[in-house]
Amino acid sequence: MRYKHKHIKGLSIELIAPTKKGYKVLQTELYNTSGIVKLRTPKVKTAYFYDSEIKDLFDLDNNIQILPH
Repeated sequence: MRYKHKHIKGLSIELIAPTKKGYKVLQTELYNTSGIVKLRTPKVKTAYFYDSEIKDLFDLDNNIQILPH
């Protein structure tokens, strides 16, 4: 399941695996750091978030549906 960031436009995460303190996620960025210019190719990287960070920063109620290709 993919979740959108509450405050940063174009930032989303997909949970990969639980860890002792939180989750390992794939983080996808669609815009540059200013949030104005869209990137040509989405920037995808592996990140780690605590449980509390995920609850505070990401919209867990409205997940993004991933469409099959």
